[in-house]
Amino acid sequence: MDEKLKERQERIKARAKAADIKDLRTGYGMLIILAILLLSFMFGYNQYKENKSNKALLTSGYMGNLNKAASSISDIETLLDTARLTKKPEELALIFAKVWKEGTEARDGLSLFNYNNLEIEGSLSFLSDTVNTSYSLMEKTAAGKELTAEEWKKVDDLRTKGADLSGRLNYTLADINVLKRNIEHTFLFEKDTPGSRLSSIASGALSNISDTLYEPSYLKNSTIDLSKPKFLEDAAEILPEQGKQAVEKFLRGMEIGNIEFISKTEPTAEKSLPVYSYDVTLKGASRPSISMDITQMGGYPVWMLNYREIISGNNYISLERAKELAQKFLNNSQYTSMTAIEAENLGSYAIITFIPYVSEIYCYPDSVKVKISLVNGEILGFEGRNYIYSHKERTLNTPKLSKEQASELLSSQLEKKDYRLSLISVNGAEILCHEFKVLFDSNYYSVFLNVDTGKQEKAVRLK
Repeated sequence: MDEKLKERQERIKARAKAADIKDLRTGYGMLIILAILLLSFMFGYNQYKENKSNKALLTSGYMGNLNKAASSISDIETLLDTARLTKKPEELALIFAKVWKEGTEARDGLSLFNYNNLEIEGSLSFLSDTVNTSYSLMEKTAAGKELTAEEWKKVDDLRTKGADLSGRLNYTLADINVLKRNIEHTFLFEKDTPGSRLSSIASGALSNISDTLYEPSYLKNSTIDLSKPKFLEDAAEILPEQGKQAVEKFLRGMEIGNIEFISKTEPTAEKSLPVYSYDVTLKGASRPSISMDITQMGGYPVWMLNYREIISGNNYISLERAKELAQKFLNNSQYTSMTAIEAENLGSYAIITFIPYVSEIYCYPDSVKVKISLVNGEILGFEGRNYIYSHKERTLNTPKLSKEQASELLSSQLEKKDYRLSLISVNGAEILCHEFKVLFDSNYYSVFLNVDTGKQEKAVRLK
């Protein structure tokens, strides 16, 4: 009896143990399932959190700081890149002072962010390092001392890091802008009343035209004097109907169906440019596809944007052919005696920058820009604000320094390739310069030396 009882107890224990093992396995299984669900939830939550952070960033006032940081890091990289083009400590001191100023402003702006992003954190680290280094080098060169090889290596390291970081930060901005377009898409087409749709798109496009029709590298960081439009000083006021004639003249060659007057800018804000705005419908089209602004004084084109969709093809025109067509377009307008100084292929279209060439001098402040399709050569955009504000009759003094004397001021490391006399704008002041195109470290640069003092006013890397 005792043996049977023992045997029965052993069987009960065995069954209990088996049940415990089964429960344990079931528990492990549930834990695994819960872990998978948790990981999935965390991944989804992180995606949601990132998207929410982007939305918060987008709708906050921080976008300006982020754009400023991206621009500043790009400018810092350019300044550090051009530092090797001078051999004068006092000019290096000025460059490092600009780097310190750009870095400080961008760092202070980014430090306001409560935003977990590797590019922003990397930017803050880079900017802090740049601010400290540039201040130290500024003090040294301001005292007339030359940099050591180790210090030049630090400059090169910062330049390389800045170029890489600038690219990654721009990718972050691009992601946020995609989100912005998705958010704004609904609002863009909700109120589609006749005449208002194109104008609403144009108002947004006008703020973006500087990204499409931007300053050439020669003019980067130049400050055009916007106190008054010098080209319009003696111009008479025109009527809106006369503005229509100016639109038709500027767009000659296009088959225009209708030109509609949209609005008149009231010069209430400081430095505003009074213009008449028009929408243009081409023959056979059901709605406008071109927007254009004409100055109220004189009737000169300020900007034009062609929204007509161009279907891509396999045969694209060359950049040289695009320059010829853009030059022909300008020759038929009020903007004559212009020469192309920069052309950039941007895939299906090109941006070509023109400046006047007068008395053997290239006048950079008077630039105009033309956007042209590389698919069919059609003119897609025009921007002439710099020309309107800067162009005037000029009397320039004879240079005190000859080309040969200015050439001696260049660093011996630079291989001189080309030369011309150029008028540039620096902080609103126009300065006549000896411009030398040079080769250094496999890159081409333009170095601008003041014709009277020999001071290096600007140095830019050419694309």
